[in-house]
Amino acid sequence: MGALSHALDITEGQPEGHCVRCCWIEANRAYCAQIFKECNP
Repeated sequence: MGALSHALDITEGQPEGHCVRCCWIEANRAYCAQIFKECNP
């Protein structure tokens, strides 16, 4: 997975690790949204 994300960064002209950071941010946003949804029915 790391090699694929690195290749995607290179082909899109992004700095190394950009794709991984975006995935991490979105995963945490989804996690927080789920917690909020469960706590506020």
